[in-house]
Amino acid sequence: MVNDNIGTDEVARVVRDEIARLLERTHRAPVQVADADRLDALGISSIELFDLAGGLEERLGVDPFEGSYSLSDVRTVDDLCRAYCDACSDSAGRDETLQSSRRRAEARRRQLR
Repeated sequence: MVNDNIGTDEVARVVRDEIARLLERTHRAPVQVADADRLDALGISSIELFDLAGGLEERLGVDPFEGSYSLSDVRTVDDLCRAYCDACSDSAGRDETLQSSRRRAEARRRQLR
């Protein structure tokens, strides 16, 4: 999934979906996941959280844990959602800055012709 124009609700949906996949893969009963749920209360170990973060990075196209967030600080579903929401919005801002820079460079090239 490309992270362009992804909203908070979509990030939360993807996070909950990945948690459900993890629980299913590890043969645990599916549960309704709420933002305030602690990951350890859902039975998610630190190793499984690392696996979960890998799946989320693949689906959302960003890794919030290479920047300002630490995976060890993630305790709740909401913490995880917030980390990915922030990373997606930061990424979108960097993409816009890059596009703006490319437009200026192209305009300069046209002036030199």
